[in-house]
Amino acid sequence: MPSGSRGGGSHRRSSRRIGRVGGSHFSTRRNISNSSNLSRNRIGGPVVFFYGGNTISNKGKKFGIIFILVLIAFFIALICGTSISNAKENIEFIKSDYSYYQNFIDRAEANGYIEDATITDIIYNEDANRYYFTYEIRYDYNDILIGYTFSVYTESEISNFKIGQIIKVAVDSNDINQFTDSIPLDYKDMPIENDGEYSKEVRSKLINTIILSTGLIVIFVLIVIIAIKKSKTQKVEENAGSNVNNNKTEKTVCEYCGSTISKQDDKCPNCGASTR
Repeated sequence: MPSGSRGGGSHRRSSRRIGRVGGSHFSTRRNISNSSNLSRNRIGGPVVFFYGGNTISNKGKKFGIIFILVLIAFFIALICGTSISNAKENIEFIKSDYSYYQNFIDRAEANGYIEDATITDIIYNEDANRYYFTYEIRYDYNDILIGYTFSVYTESEISNFKIGQIIKVAVDSNDINQFTDSIPLDYKDMPIENDGEYSKEVRSKLINTIILSTGLIVIFVLIVIIAIKKSKTQKVEENAGSNVNNNKTEKTVCEYCGSTISKQDDKCPNCGASTR
């Protein structure tokens, strides 16, 4: 939002025109996008993982469903966790800016560091869904200090400003130069929630938290269901095997001596008579 030493509110050091770089808290070196640079090439071979010196591949056999679900959970946690972390960092960054300029205006008003500035352009920031404007402060006759606001104005609010309009801005001293920091005085009356970038980061944090929580819960439930079904299947197989063993060891009575013998015996272990 300011100008000069703090980089015109966005802390940028870019040589691009002001309309392309204004309205933001973040510098060009910081990427706050949640998107990844994913290759669009189709994977032709088997999927291979390396773990502890061993190679695990899906070639020749399929991964277990639980293993695949664990991998999915890992990537959901990685992607959403990174997005949440970035959003938290950006929120704290914006809060720091907000606090700085609130104090900045208080100091300027206390010391009389107030100057006139002329609005030079009004711009809509699609990412933040808010408007901002650029302005200039003339000093030393022909020199111009350029500044711009953060993206804090709605459509109805920005309609109160016109190109060429004179506004009051706070500056860091009455000795204006190219490094002078500045900010319009109306920023003092704005809650931080008016900042489009702040709202965007708060939404990003909330959405990714919901996705992360819901995704992990769903995967956990699926794993539990699969584990229960697998356990039941194993019990059925064990019972079936037990019945087979019971049939194999079924008992009968010797026709000659009346002793209890196994149906698998060829002769009675008591009297020696043949059972066949």
